[in-house]
Amino acid sequence: MRKKYQSLRLEDQIFAIILTCAMAMSIALIVVNIIIDYPMIANVKWVISLIMSGFVLYALLKQRYVMPARFIFFSVVIIVLLPLGWLNSSLTNPFTVAYSFLIMIAVIYFFEGKVQLFFFTIELIIMMLMIFLRYQFPQVFTVLHSKTEMADVMYQLPLTFIAGAFMLKSFAKSYRYALDKLEEQKKALTYLTLHDELTTIYNRRYVFREIDKIRQSKETKVLIGMVDLDNFKRINDSYGHVMGDMLLKKAATTIRDIVGEHGVVGRYGGDEFIIIYRGCSKAKMLELLNKIQEASNRLGSLEAYTSYSGGFVLCRQHSRIEEALADADQLLYTSKHRGKNTITYQYTRRDGTVVHKHLVAQSDNANDTVLESELTI
Repeated sequence: MRKKYQSLRLEDQIFAIILTCAMAMSIALIVVNIIIDYPMIANVKWVISLIMSGFVLYALLKQRYVMPARFIFFSVVIIVLLPLGWLNSSLTNPFTVAYSFLIMIAVIYFFEGKVQLFFFTIELIIMMLMIFLRYQFPQVFTVLHSKTEMADVMYQLPLTFIAGAFMLKSFAKSYRYALDKLEEQKKALTYLTLHDELTTIYNRRYVFREIDKIRQSKETKVLIGMVDLDNFKRINDSYGHVMGDMLLKKAATTIRDIVGEHGVVGRYGGDEFIIIYRGCSKAKMLELLNKIQEASNRLGSLEAYTSYSGGFVLCRQHSRIEEALADADQLLYTSKHRGKNTITYQYTRRDGTVVHKHLVAQSDNANDTVLESELTI
């Protein structure tokens, strides 16, 4: 039984709780009515409620005819049980109104559109009719002895409070669950909006958002770079897109691991990646670039002779961050024209001199790099 209950949708779980409460409440009221010598005709509605709730609960747990069963349940409750409750209660009994409001809350929760409007209208009409009868034809209502009426009020009061609290708690649970699901969907949507689906690193949107933050924060010493894979088109054509996708994933993961949590790595498009590292010194820049170059050599030896080429600019002025990105892009193509597997980087000396240098892999040892060709401007 518990496994079947847990397999239900949240809405059906709440409905199952209401049906269980209706059955328990029906049994309790039948017993109490007998004890306090309440007119036996009043138990007719509780017997109907008990039997009907049991059948509907069985259909719900079996997941058979759930919507028709729910419709029939509320139809009987509103059209049959609610009027009987009014007629069998004394003129001063306030609990029929309380039950009417609990039914209305359940209708609003479980139904929408025309069906909700139908039940709402029918219940309102029945309540207005019962009030009219109470004042115009009071003789049709059950007349109780004062002690019996007091006992009826005394036991219905806690039952009504418990039933109402249980329903509202269930609805609150549903509301919190919906909020949690909405929050999960929001996080998932945010993740998809800011991450590349294939490589799982940040996408172009996120990177440019970071660039805009840097420009507004007036940060200095920001390393910005462009890296792409050499001969990637040839690999796609020769080995297929599956191999190409695997290579992109490995390349992205490798660069992200090298840059670490203090930097940002994003996919610019195709086989190009953007790297941003805040608060980067020249020594830290050289350390990162050498690690990327070493990873490029290992990548080239394992994955169909591909490698990294890159262009990097160590920017000291936040206002030039967009220009630095354009310069890095140009340096990337400079590296490509030099024979690939090359990283070209640029930094500015204290005297304002702009320096370009290149890191190029040695052909005789894939794990070594050499520094060559310094150009000052």
